[in-house]
Formats: sequence, C-alpha cells, structure tokens
Amino acid sequence: MMSAAALCLFTACGDPNNPEPPEDEKPEYLDETKQSNMEITLGVVPITKDTTIDISEYEENPLTGAQVMEIRGSVRNVNGFRVTVTRSEEGLKDELCAGIQCVPGDGEKKQDFDYKLPSGQTEAKWYAHFTPAKEGTYTIVYQFQNYNRSITLTVNYNFK
Repeated sequence: MMSAAALCLFTACGDPNNPEPPEDEKPEYLDETKQSNMEITLGVVPITKDTTIDISEYEENPLTGAQVMEIRGSVRNVNGFRVTVTRSEEGLKDELCAGIQCVPGDGEKKQDFDYKLPSGQTEAKWYAHFTPAKEGTYTIVYQFQNYNRSITLTVNYNFK
C-alpha cells in the first residue's frame, strides 16, 4: 500500500527532464492552431518580419543615477501574448513592461514574459529597459508570440 502511495506521489511531480507545462496549463494565446492578427510596432514603425536594430542612446535614471537604454512600441489585435527574451550573457539587468505590468529580468540567459490584457482590451504599449553595467555591446532578443505568429526583434545595445 505504501509503495502504491509513493508511486502516485512521484508520478504527480511530472517529468523533471521536460519542464514544459501540460497543454491545459499553457496560456490560450499560445495555441498555435489558431490564427493571429498580432501587430507589433517599434515606436510607430510596424515590425512585419524579424528585425535587428542598434541602440546607442541612453538616459540617466533620476532616482538611481544609473544609465538606462530603452526601446518602446505597441502590440495590437491580441488578448494576450508571450515575449521570450534571450540575453547575450547572464547577469544583465533589464525589465520588460506591457500595459500596466513591468517585470524585471531574472538575470538568466532566457526568460518568458506572459502578458494577458484586461478584458475587452486588444492593444498595449510595451517598453524594454536595459541598464548596462559597463561599456560594451549587449544583445537582447525579444520574440513576441501570439497563436501562430511570432516576430523577433533583436536589439544590440551599444553602451560607450
């Protein structure tokens, strides 16, 4: 009886080699069988295909004195979306905001950010903030995903 109970406990934990959540736990907006009408802009310029840009401008954060680099845009025709962020190295300090939610980066090389818009809304502004620790070029890739559509924005942050 005890071994049967132990077996149930171990099977409930899931496969440690497959961290992917079960299908019924995935956000609905990641259902690749559905058609997406997602539109992404960088500033006011539509991004219709995978794009790479270079950023070298920065501002001083008045509260911390740190130099901050930023990009802004919008996402339209969605109820929710995921942004998978891939950083060129671990330990980078960044933040991704969409709508009214800002989420700091976890310092890992790859991180998923999920955004569900309030009921009835289909558009949100998004912002990415990067705080460089020293001079150099840092690459952060932002992959926006909604249903069967994925658009990748690669940003080379050049801090001198």
